[in-house]
Amino acid sequence: MFTGLAFAFVVISVTLQKKELEETRKEFKGQREALENQQFDNKFFQMLNVFNNVVETIKSHSENKRILFSEVKYINIKFNKFTSQNFIIEYEKYNNSQDNSKYYFLNLYQVLKYIDTYAPTGKKQEYSNILRAQLSKIELIMLFYNCIGVLNISGDNYKKFVERYRFFEHITYNDLIHFDGINNPINTHFDNKLLIDYLVFKYDRNAYGSSASILNRINELESCKVCENDKSCY
Repeated sequence: MFTGLAFAFVVISVTLQKKELEETRKEFKGQREALENQQFDNKFFQMLNVFNNVVETIKSHSENKRILFSEVKYINIKFNKFTSQNFIIEYEKYNNSQDNSKYYFLNLYQVLKYIDTYAPTGKKQEYSNILRAQLSKIELIMLFYNCIGVLNISGDNYKKFVERYRFFEHITYNDLIHFDGINNPINTHFDNKLLIDYLVFKYDRNAYGSSASILNRINELESCKVCENDKSCY
């Protein structure tokens, strides 16, 4: 009887120790995750601060003190009549002549990459939303051009990040085809609809989130009988 009781006490003791060990392990895991999250937050906001400093620097060298204002206006004019086939070639030439915009997009890419690689599971979209909230409509439209324009230079990672985190959710189709560089989508002089239709199709639908006007345009183009085979209408 005493032997049986002793054995039972041993079993109970081992069970309790195992439970305590599991609880301790969970506590350590929670502390480690909290520390990792804190470390991520610290570096993320440091990178965001650097990015915003880049924006302010570019503004200070701009005539009208607006980020990428002249770049968007130039793109809308220069590529207005360009065919979709030579857009990437011509954009590469344009990109190679730029310093401000290249530095801007490089910093933006690094923040996106950091989010995608190190943000806590389940919170990547939240952090990407914080980053996206820093961008004006001008910046988003310039990003729309840039991710496709640099495909031959830097590959499609930039494009995939933009798609994954729905960066164009808050711009409309009219913003893209009529944008005049000063946040007024009314100037038809810069209407480059054929090129925009080509670029819209280059992105996965997820890039547009719930932007109904762009998604509706994609549906229209997909159902277009004229361009069903070779998409020649755009």
